[in-house]
Amino acid sequence: VVRATATGDGFPLREVPVDPPLTKVFPDDESDDESDDGEDGDPDSRTFVAYGDDGDLAGFVVVSYSGWNRRLTVEDIEVAPEHRGHGVGRALMGLATEFA
Repeated sequence: VVRATATGDGFPLREVPVDPPLTKVFPDDESDDESDDGEDGDPDSRTFVAYGDDGDLAGFVVVSYSGWNRRLTVEDIEVAPEHRGHGVGRALMGLATEFA
């Protein structure tokens, strides 16, 4: 544990011993033991895909969500050049945030 105090010269940090020591414990990552063959999928990950009017790929976003710290991670987002500036990326990010 670190204690910060305000002084005229700034904020010096001083380590304060804690008895018993604090230990941070993170939950096991359930996907470590499972194969990533894409059949069952990871319930904490999603890929959202957007198609143009003529069926061509307009873009996609790949996201994962960690519930223990409520963090949404955008792994990848791509929008085809001919579809940029038309709200495709915004729509994909909207789907990603709804997933979280």
